[in-house]
This record gives sequence, structure tokens and C-alpha cells, in this order.
Amino acid sequence: MIRPSLRSRTAFPLAALLAASLAACSNVQVTSAVTNEPVCAHFTLGGPNNKMRGGLRQPVRITVLDGDDQVARVLLLGKRAEADPGVRLVLPDKDAEYKVEWSQCSNERASVPLRAGKAPERDLTTYECGEAKVYKTDTLVTKKGDRASHAFTFQPPPNPACWADERPTEEPPKPAAAPEPPPPAEPADAGADDAAPDAAGDAGDAGTDAGAAKPADGTKDKPAEAPKVEAPKAVVPQSAPEAPKPAATP
Repeated sequence: MIRPSLRSRTAFPLAALLAASLAACSNVQVTSAVTNEPVCAHFTLGGPNNKMRGGLRQPVRITVLDGDDQVARVLLLGKRAEADPGVRLVLPDKDAEYKVEWSQCSNERASVPLRAGKAPERDLTTYECGEAKVYKTDTLVTKKGDRASHAFTFQPPPNPACWADERPTEEPPKPAAAPEPPPPAEPADAGADDAAPDAAGDAGDAGTDAGAAKPADGTKDKPAEAPKVEAPKAVVPQSAPEAPKPAATP
């Protein structure tokens, strides 16, 4: 009976452990982030109480290829706020060169009600991207142990529109009517001006009455004069009458 030596019994577990370590090292993966991801806030549909989950109307799909082999693929919907975590991709931690395809879905993603406790990933189970046309191709060169080399920079799609508020159109308020201007202030001598025509009218009436009262001989009426006091006249003595002359003799 051949008994294994102590050295052989310890060598086998060490070899297995080394192989497992090498396999684990070859399968180390790095989570990669996408910078400059668009922000699409929640919106309302039809009324202020009908809150909907924000997102791109046409999502963007990121595909990472190693030659012809697909390494990773993710659908990007847009963040709800700038502080929210963005989409993540998982890549092997190794020195490699990948081709990155940016494509936009041809189908619009239907808006989904905002409900508490519902994860946005569940919304994608019934969504069909349709034909995704590639609009940008990048090259990603990764370095083992360098997480910064695994990062992606978002490439804007042809249609970057987000879902926005959709409410019934309301008629714009009518402009308020302009107040009527106040009447112009009357001048201080307005009473005198009004009295002048009245005085002229009265003078005309008086002239008419005076014309009607003129005497028939055409003389004009004069204002009454004060009576004059006549001085006493001197009395001239009369001479005695002359005596009759005698008649002449023949």
C-alpha cells in the first residue's frame, strides 16, 4: 500500500487555491459610471395631482463590444435630479480596448405614474426600444486597476427631449380695461368767461328794448339833466311914446 507523503498532501490544496485565486483575479469587474447624464425631473399629466416619473421620451442605449462580443449593454432613461445616482455598467478590470455604440430608441417610452416603492427598473420590463439607430461610436481603452479609465461620458442623442408637463390649455387672462382719464380741470377764470357771454346777451337784449322804445321823431333818449337856475333879467325902462307929427300943409 502506497501512502502519500506529507508534501504531496499539502501541495494539492495549494495548487487548487492558486488556481482559484487566478480565476478570481481574471473575473474581477469594475462598476463604471456615465458622466453628464441628462436630468429629467418628474412632471404632471392632466392635473396637478397626477404625478408622473420623469425621463427621456426616447431612451438611449449603450452597448460595449469587445470585437464582435457584447460585453455590456444598458438602457439610459435620464436622472430625476442632479444628485441622484446615474446608470452603471460593469466591465472586466483588465487592459482592454472596447467599442462603445450610442443609439437612441425609435419608440417613445410611455410615461409612468409616480408611485411610492416602485423601482424604475420595473418600468423597463414592458418597454420595447424598437429600432435603435447608432448615432455615435466611441473607443474605450481600460487599464487594469484604473477605475477612471472605465468611465463613460454621455453623448447627446438626436432627440434629447424629456417628458414635460401636459395640462389642458387655458385661455390667457384678458387685459384689464384702462381707467378712463379724469376730466380736464376748469381754469380759475372759467366763471368770468361764462359771465361775459351772459353780460353780452343781456346788453343785446337791453339794446333791443331800447330800440323798441325810441320816439317816432328819431330823437335819441338822453339821460335826464338837472334843472338849470336862470339869472334874473334886468328891466330896461321904456322911452315915452313920440308925439304925433303935424300934418303937412298943401
